[in-house]
Amino acid sequence: PVRSPVTLSGEMLIYGDQRGRVTVLDKKNGKELWHFEGGSPVDFEAIVTSAGIFTATAEGTLYLLDRRDGRELLSYPLGSLPSLGAAWHEPWLAVGTSTGKIMIFHLAMIAEKTK
Repeated sequence: PVRSPVTLSGEMLIYGDQRGRVTVLDKKNGKELWHFEGGSPVDFEAIVTSAGIFTATAEGTLYLLDRRDGRELLSYPLGSLPSLGAAWHEPWLAVGTSTGKIMIFHLAMIAEKTK
């Protein structure tokens, strides 16, 4: 079942499910454009940025996915469950965790790691 918030961005509708899959649909016709297998439930709201799509799994891994094909560009262990959402204000991404930590990432740092 789908438990993550649904994200709309441009022509994409993005959601995560309890099987660990992030799915991107064409919002005009509902056809699947691509999906990513995260390995554990995805309750996290997808965040669409100029660098790609951020999502996180219940096991505590933050992923950056390519917007075109869902290819994993980066993964980062958060150390605990992510909160249900994140704050995005370019170039900053802030993610809360179940242990009360707030982790802040700068887009330039992330872009450097994906080269």
